[in-house]
Amino acid sequence: MGEVRSMEIALAEVLEAEAPSLALLDRTPLDDASMRTRLNEIWPDYAAPLRWRLRAVRSKAEAGDAFAQYAYGALQYGGGLPQMVPKNTVEGLAWLEKASEGGQAQAAWLASVAITEEGKYSDDAMRRAWPHLQRAAAQGAQPDALLAVAQYYHDGLAGSPRDCRQAEEWAARAEEAGAKPARNARVWILATCPVPAQRESARALELAQFMIKRKDELGWQELDTVAAALAANGDFERAVEFQSLAIDKMTADGELSREVRTKAQKRLKARLGHYRNGRDYVVDYRAIDEMRTSRL
Repeated sequence: MGEVRSMEIALAEVLEAEAPSLALLDRTPLDDASMRTRLNEIWPDYAAPLRWRLRAVRSKAEAGDAFAQYAYGALQYGGGLPQMVPKNTVEGLAWLEKASEGGQAQAAWLASVAITEEGKYSDDAMRRAWPHLQRAAAQGAQPDALLAVAQYYHDGLAGSPRDCRQAEEWAARAEEAGAKPARNARVWILATCPVPAQRESARALELAQFMIKRKDELGWQELDTVAAALAANGDFERAVEFQSLAIDKMTADGELSREVRTKAQKRLKARLGHYRNGRDYVVDYRAIDEMRTSRL
């Protein structure tokens, strides 16, 4: 008894009925071009419903529906369905801005990011993105939007002066919303604020205790922040300890490019020199300027 017949008998017992004929399994498959053509002609167009839906979304967007504007704009800007919605960053961003103006929080956040990236973080781009970012943050759409607002205030962007108090308040909201880097941002802002009247060293160290207790789990940026908080409170010995750990961990970070590592080493070692000489560190740059020049 061959394998095919054995399988037929086994199937008959499982199905409790007459077994299907499996004799065709022993035959060599044949390619019938005419049959393939007929099958292709009658095969359902599974993409048709999606095309109909996308046309409906476009119609709703044109009628002023903010969510439809967001959905269609995101597809156009990102190019996620190029065969259905050809990528067009200019038109896509325009839809996102309309959706933002219509109160769509996710569109507001995406528009703010797209504008700054497309504008290479220029002053004009930051001013244009600012209203969208404020809308996104006000609605709590993204914890990262809250952190971005904090950075705007810390750097004094969109025509505003530096305001460390506002920056820390927004970073605190971001922490409450679940943004993991927010605690690090709060400590850094309070410990290194370049506006003397707004620097709060004691509060920075108080917030840093959460990080200090988890020293072995911290990344090099967090170790760097803790060192700054300790130095701001006159504990230079421990500041040197944490800064040295930051340098070691950063040097061992295999994900950093050689250029980034070299620049980070220079900056971290400069701060280490401050602490060894009994001096604390105050921010002497703006993060936005570093982003513009692709520096840390």
